[in-house]
Amino acid sequence: MVNTKSANRLGNLHIEFSEFVGRRAEISSAKRALGQSRLVTLSGPGGIGKTRLATQVAAEVRRAFVDGAWLVELAGLRDPALLAREVARSLGLSDRSTQWAVTTLSDQLASKRVLLLLDTCEHLLDASAVLAETVLHSCPGVRVLTTSREPLGVVGEAVLQVPTMSLPPEGESAAPERLLRSEAARLFLSRATAASPQFSLTPQNAAVIADVVRRLEGIPLAIELAAIRMRSLSPEQLLDRLHDRFEVLSTGSRTAEARQQTLQSTLEWSYELLTVEERAIWRRAAVFIGSFDIIAAEAICSDGDLTAGDVFGLIDSLVAKSVIMREPGEGQARYRMLDTVREFGWAKHCEQEPERWLAARHRDWYAGIAALPDALSPRQVDWVDGLHCNHSNLRAALDFCHGTPGEDEAGLRMVCDLWLYWESRGHLTEGRRWAELFLHSCADCPARARGLWVAGYLALVQGDIKNAGGLLDEAVNLGRIHDEPTIAFAIEFLGRARWIQGDTVGGVQLTEDALQLHRDARDWRGIVLTLVQLGLMKRLEDESVDSRPIFEECIRICEEHDERWNRSYALWAYGLATWRENRFGEAARLEEQALQLKRDVQDPIGIPLCVEALAWIASGAGEHERAALLLGSAAGRWRALPGDLPAPLATYRKTCHEELSRALGDGRFKELFELGRDASADEVLDLALNRTSPAVGIAPMVATGRTSELSPRETEVVALLARGLSNSEIGQHLVISSRTAESHIQHIMNKLGLSSRAQIAAWAATLEADPD
Repeated sequence: MVNTKSANRLGNLHIEFSEFVGRRAEISSAKRALGQSRLVTLSGPGGIGKTRLATQVAAEVRRAFVDGAWLVELAGLRDPALLAREVARSLGLSDRSTQWAVTTLSDQLASKRVLLLLDTCEHLLDASAVLAETVLHSCPGVRVLTTSREPLGVVGEAVLQVPTMSLPPEGESAAPERLLRSEAARLFLSRATAASPQFSLTPQNAAVIADVVRRLEGIPLAIELAAIRMRSLSPEQLLDRLHDRFEVLSTGSRTAEARQQTLQSTLEWSYELLTVEERAIWRRAAVFIGSFDIIAAEAICSDGDLTAGDVFGLIDSLVAKSVIMREPGEGQARYRMLDTVREFGWAKHCEQEPERWLAARHRDWYAGIAALPDALSPRQVDWVDGLHCNHSNLRAALDFCHGTPGEDEAGLRMVCDLWLYWESRGHLTEGRRWAELFLHSCADCPARARGLWVAGYLALVQGDIKNAGGLLDEAVNLGRIHDEPTIAFAIEFLGRARWIQGDTVGGVQLTEDALQLHRDARDWRGIVLTLVQLGLMKRLEDESVDSRPIFEECIRICEEHDERWNRSYALWAYGLATWRENRFGEAARLEEQALQLKRDVQDPIGIPLCVEALAWIASGAGEHERAALLLGSAAGRWRALPGDLPAPLATYRKTCHEELSRALGDGRFKELFELGRDASADEVLDLALNRTSPAVGIAPMVATGRTSELSPRETEVVALLARGLSNSEIGQHLVISSRTAESHIQHIMNKLGLSSRAQIAAWAATLEADPD
């Protein structure tokens, strides 16, 4: 091979006509990787911006390569035998040799200091791997940067996953200056103003633009194609049309590769590169909404031709090829697709296979998880956490039941099986909505009585006592007619509703009736639920009643079965009863035990119940400043739900307010109350369990610790955290991911015996004040 373009010795990188936007963290990571490894692959799904990012990286580092940075575009090459010759052609080397082209190329580059940018390697993976390995072995001055939807698999290869562009945070103000912090928004604005010079960002359209780029998931190709539509659409019209993103995003640059001119063609390119089996798993895995685990994929996506073992290998292959992404984090691996990729796969599925069979298998799998007897068991936290991870899939399964003739009763049973999940993760409104939908269409079915008491219970917990009473009355009447085995629960919760409405005698009687039914059925779950309610009712109705045996029986049964949800409520109620006997120290210990359990099971309603009880106890014990902080903290947690105390307990709150106002004065009480009310969830738990000092507000009295216990990187993180930086900002400053920053913070907490960011900041402040 002979060099025919010696004058072009600095390379052949394109001069880009459009502005390069964002990606500073990814550029830094790629440059650092090139400094440490001679082969770096930028990997990711189609349209994620691998080529543009790689070209920018090459442009920024090419001064380090005296013989140039050279772009080799491989998208149009189909024959792997011609790969080396295409590389040579891109470098301006003419082909006049009969020996193996890779050898000839290696000979020519042996003494050169060159950066090779091999763009779009996924369809020539084996040939690209052989060429890269051979050239790097023979040419010490060569480094190779590749883009591919799948790593080359060469020893020493550094693989960088290219993420989507940063998005505007959900719920954050859409003011223009805040929107411009998002890479995706800045890219959209850059391309939109190029397409339509009269377009501009304004306070009026900022929120819509934020929604547009969120809908497009930060995918650069999708954003660029959408921005072109600003020539003829307003931002509001564009957002409205994005329900069919493949139709809207169908026209790109005429000078781009055909595969990059539309979103559809980009995904078709990826699809055609897959094996028949890989395509089948792409189509079938598209049934999942949000994330999923490998066990679900094996169960739902396998069939007579593809075993569960085959599915595992194919999921792994699709992860390698950037069709499916593994979610970051420890524990059981979870996977997801970008919505754009998933919608493409689902469209392919609907073209080739009956839609209903796959959706029905998906529903059956998640209905089976919902029906596991784990809600009140040693596995209840794992069960609830698993459902929380699969919330979108649960919703999709219920959507299938609601939208498919003949499946309404299955949907109602599933809603009922999830009754504790709806409460434990704060999804009361959604649970009630699903229950109401299915009850409307299941006027005469065996599951109706249970559906009524579940709907009534959720309304009761949400404070909608009037509707709860009506639903529970109907559930009791229907259950008695049909001898429904779950009638005891309906009677129990109806008793609670009557008690809250002021009918204390009727409420206690119904609760005692329910307890006897649970005992007759030897249903320990029903027994512990009812004992908590009965003990609290009796103690509050008559303060001379000794309710300790009731609570102690409940706690004993829960401990025998390692059940934590009801044990925490028993401890809470027992703490209240003990407080009413003026045994403040014992009452506080019971409430703190309850609160620790509620933190573990993540009970959003139980946490403010315990915090408020601790406020009443502290007030009774004369700890007025602590009580004011706790009372405000409980108010803040109730406001966040939103929710409130059961009505029969409201008088204790009123009394506590009055006592603290007298003891502290209105001004000091208000100051401490508002300080507690504005505390974060973690700070509230610190205050309640770690007895933080009101002298420093919510900041804790932290344990002493020495900087020698921390690594140099952890010391840097402490310094940045003390300046008030977020995980994202720490990550940008140290060129690490937000998740890595979060991991460092967790390690710091573990080493120093701390439990919150506020504690770390306070600890750092003590070091600055007393460096010795």
